[in-house]
Amino acid sequence: MNPPRTLQLRPGALTGEQIDALRTLGAHGTHDALRALGALLAAPVEGTHPRAHVAPRGLIDKVLAAGPEETFAIHFTIEGAARMRQLIHFTPVGAMLMAGLLLGAPVNAPLDRRSAVYQSSLAEAGNIIVSSYLNGVGAAVGLTLLPSVPHVIEGPLDRAARTAFAEMDEVILLVTDLRLPGVRIAGRIVTAIEEDGVGRLLSLVRGR
Repeated sequence: MNPPRTLQLRPGALTGEQIDALRTLGAHGTHDALRALGALLAAPVEGTHPRAHVAPRGLIDKVLAAGPEETFAIHFTIEGAARMRQLIHFTPVGAMLMAGLLLGAPVNAPLDRRSAVYQSSLAEAGNIIVSSYLNGVGAAVGLTLLPSVPHVIEGPLDRAARTAFAEMDEVILLVTDLRLPGVRIAGRIVTAIEEDGVGRLLSLVRGR
């Protein structure tokens, strides 16, 4: 017997109830990601409840208000029964604090942003965030979601957003701001759900 066909849902046509259901799934992922990152850094990490945005094709960077500020970003393609893409980016001050905590450097100690150890420590943090986030979402709906190898982008946030979400049609974005001690916005977790993934996730939420 063939599996039931997943309903294709255009993000702009989602109801408020459906968007809230996706935000709740994002909250499951955020909870696990914050817990794992806090354990990795041995420091308190906080995050906002996920916001939801509908982004037209080619305008994701505009919806995210992604400007020319420099960031350290890691993006992933998510495969499995619900396809997604994720972008993790750290603000300059957030990246410096996070790398310092991971490397055991004194607070406010200058770090070489171009060094391999600095970049690999932040890439590892991104891996932990994404893996934990997907475990949280997957556990909530009974799916296995697998991230690709990480792709690191250094430079303007708008370029990172365009690269991470290139060629995507209209999408629903789930956005969580990350906070570290003394840093109000240390970075963000941005999840873009593919159109077929939206229908799949919502069908599983309704079935539970």
